[in-house]
Amino acid sequence: MSSPKVAFGSTSGVIEVERGSVSRTFMVAATIDSLSAFVTRAASLRESRVVGDQELPWSVCELDLVVIADVLGSAGVLVHYVDRRMALEENTVEANDELDWLGRYLDDGLDLRSDAISTQLMTHTTLFDKYYMREPADRPPELKPSLPLTSDEVNQISHLDNEATQHAWQAIGAVLDSAFDRRRQQLGRSAN
Repeated sequence: MSSPKVAFGSTSGVIEVERGSVSRTFMVAATIDSLSAFVTRAASLRESRVVGDQELPWSVCELDLVVIADVLGSAGVLVHYVDRRMALEENTVEANDELDWLGRYLDDGLDLRSDAISTQLMTHTTLFDKYYMREPADRPPELKPSLPLTSDEVNQISHLDNEATQHAWQAIGAVLDSAFDRRRQQLGRSAN
């Protein structure tokens, strides 16, 4: 029988997770090399019969994952991003790179409901290149890509993220959805 707790080692020590506290999981396939040509839409692997009907993994290369984690900065925001990202696997939206998905997420929360069911995502990597292609000591903070959040929303997310519960992450999602709705209104786009 499985243990009620699972322990993970990290550079800062051991992290224990109670199985009963986990209500949602994502399958993640992290790679050392970029496989963008094959995995920016994992559903195409199912369509090609490379994988069966099981849950599709979020496939992401290590370098992109470092950027994603740095930009999103929060476990709750990462859950929101991956949830939105994986929901798009059932559409036929294509992207050249995982960072194109992240750029679109920063722009409008990956809300593609108003877009055509089949589309090619435009590039969004330039904003990441301007910041991350520099040496860390030479990266101006004002160039770092970020979510369209107010300082109050950042504080709310930080507080909720410390709770690390499913309800807290749902609340983080509500804060983010509100911020993205505000951004769409500012840009003159309709909210769905």
